[in-house]
Amino acid sequence: MNIKILVITLTVLLGVNCFADKPQKNIPSGLQKKVQKGKPLPPGWQKKIAKGEVLDLKTLSTAKIVYSTKYPKINGTKIYELENKIFRVMSATREILEVLK
Repeated sequence: MNIKILVITLTVLLGVNCFADKPQKNIPSGLQKKVQKGKPLPPGWQKKIAKGEVLDLKTLSTAKIVYSTKYPKINGTKIYELENKIFRVMSATREILEVLK
């Protein structure tokens, strides 16, 4: 009986990390200004626009929403363009689901 309780407790405690939010990446204000002027991000920051990354609100606000029939519409997602990259984001979590271009 005690072993079952111990196993269940350990399973719950170790499983909590699986559901923790991914850390958000903030773009510094200097880089935000650069993006707003149409200049590219440094290579290290460009790589942050990748599948599975969670975008912060500041980064998402600098991206343009893409309205195009070229990309299939999926409920709960939006298509954005930032730094010549087009990517699909889950609206509720801001997680990049796929990089389209």
